[in-house]
Amino acid sequence: MSIQLFTETIFLLVRITFAIGMILLHFGTKSNHHKKRSCGFSDHHFLYIGGISCFVHGACSALYYGFTAGQIRGNM
Repeated sequence: MSIQLFTETIFLLVRITFAIGMILLHFGTKSNHHKKRSCGFSDHHFLYIGGISCFVHGACSALYYGFTAGQIRGNM
């Protein structure tokens, strides 16, 4: 598998994890707001899974940045 294809796959994974994380955090926040509890977790654990998705997004973004920077330095 070429580096270019791997980089494009990571870029797609970055976008997907961002979308999933934002949606889950939004629903988790809305769920907590409607229950009128202070700092409680929703029954479906949207905040927990959304937070994990945010960390995965950050790791994938760092990996994408590293591979892209390596490709740019390799082409100079």
